[in-house]
Amino acid sequence: MTTENQSNLTLIRQIRESRGLTIAELSRITKVPENTLYSIEQGRCGVSADRAKAISICLKVPLEQLFESSSFHAKKN
Repeated sequence: MTTENQSNLTLIRQIRESRGLTIAELSRITKVPENTLYSIEQGRCGVSADRAKAISICLKVPLEQLFESSSFHAKKN
């Protein structure tokens, strides 16, 4: 994983934590399994477009801001 990707993934975690949300709470709201959210934050798995959108809506951050690196792309379902 590149440093840019690590920064984007760290950003997701930072925003989630700044909103006072746990992974369990984000999971409940977005319907994304906790282990998947953890893996996304750790950079161990990609994120589908639908899940990326759900995360961005929940965190109230534009999708483009969460994934602004040109080398990090959401995958299609």
